[in-house]
Amino acid sequence: MAERTCAACDCQLDTDVIHVKIGGRTVEVCCEDCALAGETCATGAAAPGEIFDAQAFLQPLSPEHISFEWTSFTRMRLAQVDP
Repeated sequence: MAERTCAACDCQLDTDVIHVKIGGRTVEVCCEDCALAGETCATGAAAPGEIFDAQAFLQPLSPEHISFEWTSFTRMRLAQVDP
């Protein structure tokens, strides 16, 4: 039986492997650090959705997570702008 190794760091794989899709191919890595390293090593052009998870980035910015507060500095700046 051939020895299975991590696609990112070449260490020997055990039963707990993570499957990562890189450049259209699915490879096996040993841990989350190697999975993240593998996802960023692809070269060439890619669609924004393939390299950036916009939903995970924008979810914390949704209205229920945003607060707006007038600070004294903001009031001072607005007073300088108004004629």
